This record gives sequence, structure tokens and C-alpha cells, in this order.
Amino acid sequence: MKHVRESILEKFGDEDIYCIMLEDVDVYLTDKVEVLTERWDYKITLWVFRGTTLVDLVDVNIVDEVGKTIENFLRANYQTTIIRKIPILEKLQLLAKVGWLLLVLRHRGLTRGGEWVELTYIAPDCGKKTYLLKKEGIPLSTMVKEILDAFDVNLRAYNDEKELIEEIERIIRYKLFRKA
Repeated sequence: MKHVRESILEKFGDEDIYCIMLEDVDVYLTDKVEVLTERWDYKITLWVFRGTTLVDLVDVNIVDEVGKTIENFLRANYQTTIIRKIPILEKLQLLAKVGWLLLVLRHRGLTRGGEWVELTYIAPDCGKKTYLLKKEGIPLSTMVKEILDAFDVNLRAYNDEKELIEEIERIIRYKLFRKA
């Protein structure tokens, strides 16, 4: 799915769009700043905020372990004394509230179903800006259909990665058009 993200960023990079995958992202709260981090192979990208204002965007090479690298950077550059990595549900809720478009992907039927938990958790507050994109042939349970209908979550189906990218691009184009 990283290829999908790269394609979206390439197409819409000038539009101030951040395309993140929940599994690669952590959020840290400190006494001075809030930090969104995204892990790559050998580096970490840090989006540093004061409130809702982005004050720094920097790539940091992973020196020791990921958490220690982030803590050392924040202590050295922002003189933070309190650093707290927030738990996954709090992270999901925070990202859902600040995002203007949420895409939940169901690409394989063999996963443990984490995307259903994510959808259930964010749908009550963010249904209208949430899209469930599922691969054709993956069935939806009655309960998932109930959640989609109850919270006005949009549903799209696709056959392959190319079609998935086309669906996401169309959704983003219309969202950007309506924001303008």
C-alpha cells in the first residue's frame, strides 16, 4: 500500500496533503510541542506542531532505537522535559479529528480486521469525511453495513491497485474542489 501513498503524494503534493498510514505513524505530546512521526526504513519524519501550527518538518536518521531517537531530537531541539507517546486509540481519534479526509482500506480478506475496529471507532464523529475502500470479493458483514449506514460512511469498491489509486484520486479531487 506504500505505492498507493507515493502515487497520491506525487499527484497532490502541491496541495498541502499529508498521506499517512496509521501503522507507520506515532504521536508524541510534550510540554512544548506536539509531534507526529512517520517511520521509514532508516529515518523518521517528524512533523512538529505548536497547537495546529506546523513549526518544523524534519527527517532524522534512526541512531539507536526509534523512541530514543525521537526523544533525543526533541530534548536537543525543543528542550522538552516531558515526552509521552499516546496510545493507539487516542492517536486514531486525534488523527481522525484533524484530518479532512479519512480513507480506511480493506485490501485483503486474510487480515485480523483492524480496519473494522478503526472504522467503528472513528465513524460516530467522522463518518461524512470517511471512505471505506474495499477490494471486490471481500464480503461485508451486516454489522459493518450497519455502521456504514448509521454514520454516513462512504463505500467504494475496487478490483486492483490501479483502480484503487483512481478512486482515491477522484475522491481527493472532489474534496479539494469543494474546499476551494
